[in-house]
Amino acid sequence: MPDGVSRSAAGRAAISAVAAPRRQRRQAAAVAGRNEELGRLLFPQAATRRRDEVAAALQGRRVLRVSAGVRGAAAARQSGMLEYLGALARPRYFMARWDDGTEEELTLARAQALLAEEDGGV
Repeated sequence: MPDGVSRSAAGRAAISAVAAPRRQRRQAAAVAGRNEELGRLLFPQAATRRRDEVAAALQGRRVLRVSAGVRGAAAARQSGMLEYLGALARPRYFMARWDDGTEEELTLARAQALLAEEDGGV
């Protein structure tokens, strides 16, 4: 009987570990939605709202950054994904999550410059 309990607890822990990133993404999306509504109230100018809408449309897009090689080494290419943080995060609308595990805050202009080719960018 104790073995069944420990296997069950281990199974719940494994499921919880897998579900945690999904839960965090849902929570981040909910916060971004609330920020977006508040952003519309705080920033009623049409140009600002249009910029916010353009930024929101980039949620989940692929980005590519190329760093120059040092002393003749080949250039390093890194890809990542944009996460929209909401209108209240202006001017750094995005968190870029790179494939190597690093994160970087980006402005709308920088995010547009880094869009991967298949997404119409660099």
